[in-house]
Amino acid sequence: MFEIISNYEPKDSFEIEDKKQFLQAISLFKEELVNRHPMMHFTASSIIFNETFDQMLMIYHKMYDSWSWTGGHLDGNTDFLEVAKKEAIEETGVSELKVISSGPVSIEALPVWFHVKRGLPVSSHMHLNVSFAFVASDKTKLIINHEETNGVRWIKISEYKKYVTEPEMFPIYDKIIKRVINHD
Repeated sequence: MFEIISNYEPKDSFEIEDKKQFLQAISLFKEELVNRHPMMHFTASSIIFNETFDQMLMIYHKMYDSWSWTGGHLDGNTDFLEVAKKEAIEETGVSELKVISSGPVSIEALPVWFHVKRGLPVSSHMHLNVSFAFVASDKTKLIINHEETNGVRWIKISEYKKYVTEPEMFPIYDKIIKRVINHD
């Protein structure tokens, strides 16, 4: 079930540590990680590039009050790529997505601070995130998912830091952009 994690080749020192953390979590919590275990669970995210690789499609995430990549919880589904694609479609309205690689472009352990969702408290926890990259036409009609987002738009890669208010995400976005554009 977790071959995608065990087969992943870390590409930097943070991913080496994150993979260790992912494998330890799997040994402790097993299938609970594909559901919403209260301490930590798996998520799948993606960056969507346009065909000329000079823009990326981002959503305005309500909870983080920032422009962000797409993604979400596995909620019982063990196919990370399928979840990343489903979330991208749900959050942007773009249905024609071409995956750049069937394997992850990166992995990262992401802290999520306590918050209220749909009127219920959610304790701080960790997202064990597996990231993918897609290509879509920047001519495709975009649809705002008002339940989860306050916007969806194409943003020039060279300007994305003007839109993202979570500086802790810059290294993650930068590494994915570099890996996709430079084929690292």
